[in-house]
Amino acid sequence: MNGEDIAPTILDLLREDIIQAVHSGEYPVGYTELSDFTFRSVKAGVKEFSVQFTAEHPREDFSFNGYVDGTFTFDPVASKERAILKSIQFEKAEPHFDMGDES
Repeated sequence: MNGEDIAPTILDLLREDIIQAVHSGEYPVGYTELSDFTFRSVKAGVKEFSVQFTAEHPREDFSFNGYVDGTFTFDPVASKERAILKSIQFEKAEPHFDMGDES
């Protein structure tokens, strides 16, 4: 926005909701770290995103990687960075776990 990358700020706003989606997924996880947050498309105030994660098993015996696909909404007529950031609302997220399957 105006030559400034606001993706890290958006990730900070969505971080807790994304981590909650990973924690409520099909595998038990403990500490979760997010990286490589990218946008995929924008339409009528809805933005799709993808973010990589590394998560530890609750017993910390091992960790695994995956990614989360999700969406958030924002005010499409907001023109200032502050107004856009204030309007962001988490919509949904679906975690995908890489468990090292050979198939």
